[in-house]
Amino acid sequence: MRCLLDTHTLIWYFENNGKLSEISEKIIDDPQNTIYVSAATLWEIAIKKGLGKLNIDFDGLLDKLDIAGFLVIQTETSYLSELFTLPQLHKDPFD
Repeated sequence: MRCLLDTHTLIWYFENNGKLSEISEKIIDDPQNTIYVSAATLWEIAIKKGLGKLNIDFDGLLDKLDIAGFLVIQTETSYLSELFTLPQLHKDPFD
């Protein structure tokens, strides 16, 4: 199975804080599954850390991604063009 983790799932997984469901943990931990993280997720974490809205060791997070074997998906320029077609529902560009 291939899984793309969102920002909260990624943080909760590495913080091991109990907010992540047992099923989600099993899926992420299963070596048969390929786990992906979007570069946009890392961008969001970096911005929120810079704004003081998130207390996280960003370099440590990147190390954990590497150790866990998670794959970072880069954003394609064709995806960015689609942003202009989305409705402006709120001010958080990552939601």
